[in-house]
Amino acid sequence: MATNDIFPPAVEPISLEKAKDFLRVDHTQGEGIIEGFIGSARQHVEDRLQSVLIERPRRFIGSDISTANIRLVDSPIKSLSAVTLLGAAGERLVIALEDVQLILSSRLACVSLKRGTPWASILGNITAIEIDYVAGYGPSEDDTPLPIRQAILLLIGYFYQYRGDDNAPPYPMMLDALLMPYERVRL
Repeated sequence: MATNDIFPPAVEPISLEKAKDFLRVDHTQGEGIIEGFIGSARQHVEDRLQSVLIERPRRFIGSDISTANIRLVDSPIKSLSAVTLLGAAGERLVIALEDVQLILSSRLACVSLKRGTPWASILGNITAIEIDYVAGYGPSEDDTPLPIRQAILLLIGYFYQYRGDDNAPPYPMMLDALLMPYERVRL
């Protein structure tokens, strides 16, 4: 099972100017490094929260299609774009979106056939399923919740302060406090 961006985010949740203001950097030297820290901090937060911060198209490819519901780990999911079944002989069967339902809960999304039948009933020798969808809080940096943006700024500051330091301390505790309301609880 793998989920990847079809296209990278058009913007980051923190602009270069906001990051430079936070870091109190008033020169142009090292802007590329700071931009890299912004992307790394966003990716770290997205991985930790299993969320997509900036709206963009994503693709899920999974081989476990034994159940009627396919779970998508990203949140928030906005819409489905395409569902394709992949057969053992390389055949591709595109499922009409009107035959598929997207079931959304607070932090979990499932895709299933509207009839509730297993995916294998459509194409007997399915080896994988490919689901294209749009996920993210919104298209601009301001759509990302403020506590998440603050956490990203903390990470950028941490990365900037301890760049090249092999003995860097653990992440700031405030990072946990800012992200905790957005984390999934596993029981």
